Amino acid sequence: MRKISIFVCLVFSLVAMPVAVFAQEDQTNPQRLEIEKRISERKSRLKLQLSEAQKQIVKTRCNGAQTKLAVLQTNAEKHAAQSDDRTNRIVEKIDKIVDRLKDNGYNTESLEKAKAIVDEKNKSLQEAYQAYINALSDAAKNDCKADAEGFKASLEEAKTKFKDLKTARTELRNALREQLRPALQDILNNKPQ
Repeated sequence: MRKISIFVCLVFSLVAMPVAVFAQEDQTNPQRLEIEKRISERKSRLKLQLSEAQKQIVKTRCNGAQTKLAVLQTNAEKHAAQSDDRTNRIVEKIDKIVDRLKDNGYNTESLEKAKAIVDEKNKSLQEAYQAYINALSDAAKNDCKADAEGFKASLEEAKTKFKDLKTARTELRNALREQLRPALQDILNNKPQ
């Protein structure tokens, strides 16, 4: 009997101690605390109140939603990198064109202004991507069963950040079409003498 009680105490200590240590580490993790702070700010900003039925719906669907959010986050990170690379290649080509045109005596002031606008729009697009990725990350890392309102607030924040992202993408596309193309056309039409 004494051997069994010693064995039970040993097994319990081996199982319970790591769980307590992991729980303590999770509470003191600064990244986790930062995520919880952002989630509480979102809840207060949105003034989100869910009924018990809505909380239950969120709790039953949250695991699948978190998996989808992780996939969306991965895709957004990939698209952000591709968009930045694509725009940087365009800017590099513009720089080469400007150098060649200057060597041939063309006035490239309008093209340089258009390039600056495209750079600015690309920067705002990358900031929008990062805000969207952060919102997705917060929602995916949130303990949705314990804090259904925080999870719902994070989802709403991700939706608004996605709308901002779409706006920033449209602005960059318009800057390429409405600023860069006319500047190139203007240079072609006004050849130096």
